[in-house]
Amino acid sequence: SFREPLSHIMNAKSHLLSAMEPEQQQSAQSWIGQMNRHINQMHRMVCNMTDAAQYLSNSIPRMAYHDICAVLEELFDRVALLTEQAGYHLTYRGPREAITCLISIERLERAVYNILSNAMKNSPVGGTIEATLTRKGSKLYLSIRDEGPSIPDHLLSNLYNRYRRQPGIEAQPFGMGLGMVLVRGTATAHGGTVLIDRPDDRGNRVTMSLTIGNIDSRILRS
Repeated sequence: SFREPLSHIMNAKSHLLSAMEPEQQQSAQSWIGQMNRHINQMHRMVCNMTDAAQYLSNSIPRMAYHDICAVLEELFDRVALLTEQAGYHLTYRGPREAITCLISIERLERAVYNILSNAMKNSPVGGTIEATLTRKGSKLYLSIRDEGPSIPDHLLSNLYNRYRRQPGIEAQPFGMGLGMVLVRGTATAHGGTVLIDRPDDRGNRVTMSLTIGNIDSRILRS
């Protein structure tokens, strides 16, 4: 995946900037900002190509038993660097217990990236994006909430239409209109669904549910 090398590039850039003298930092701000824009564009294009390949393949995702709490905590730790560099503050809260279930890490990661991408496009720079994972019985609920303006009803009804971009949400032409289609497909593959609501009439919240399947006793013995 190209996403991890891009994260490393942004991390190295931050260290280089902090190592500069104050007067050097001021003169470097212009080309640092340009570098940020190009890296973000490259990241979006990589995501777009991955989206298109996954959608067109119609393949069944490879799934294995993992501690989903550990997987998501590590994922949000990694992605926090990208969101901070883009000017947003990302928080994540999840259960402290280990919850082992059958998941596709790759599909789950792509779904999280797509939801976060939409949240950043809809949020003011400097805003906070809150992610939470909760458990209710055999269901897990991953919610990502932004602080941007509420998405109008007429746009909400089209979010799951493939190849249809929303000009009111995404101003720059880096999307292919497959983001929420793939998010819903990921939720379905994990025995769940997707709900978009506007809690407290502030911002937007995307909640993806997943079913915790029974673990085969043979796998436990292994």
